[in-house]
Amino acid sequence: MKTVIWLGALATAISLGACKKNNNDTTTDNTSTVNGQDTTFLINVSKSNRAEVALAAIALSTSSNDSVKMFANMMVLDHTTAQTNLTKLRDSVSSTVNLSDSLDADQIAMRDSLLMLSGRTFDSTYIAGQVRAHQKTLGIFDAETSGGQNAQVKNFAANNQPVIQSHLNMADSILLKFQ
Repeated sequence: MKTVIWLGALATAISLGACKKNNNDTTTDNTSTVNGQDTTFLINVSKSNRAEVALAAIALSTSSNDSVKMFANMMVLDHTTAQTNLTKLRDSVSSTVNLSDSLDADQIAMRDSLLMLSGRTFDSTYIAGQVRAHQKTLGIFDAETSGGQNAQVKNFAANNQPVIQSHLNMADSILLKFQ
């Protein structure tokens, strides 16, 4: 009977010790929390995805250039998928980050500008805007991979950088046709 009591006491002590916080431990697992950089990244990428889809929709209805239409169609497909994946990511890392459907001032200005254009001027303006937008987006992704805290968010950035680079390369090559 003494052995059973002694083993019970030992098991209790071990389990309490395992639950006790070590106040001398200064390391933290920052891979599961979301810092300001992660939050900014999630919000800016959401705006970028929404802008790409909105501007591509305008291109699909306005452009008569096959390369521009092909690119715009790819933007709709890729950025719709990216937005779905981004929303899932946000849901898994933070319920407080608001991925609203608003665009930033530059995106609104581009949309308003494109709505007033047609023909070759529309096509070259749209594609030149895509080059600038994808360059800016690469900067946002670079900032996340170097300064983000959450491992899932950083992985999202790292895994999607090649797609953005591919979009930039394609937009660059189409733009050359208009120069």
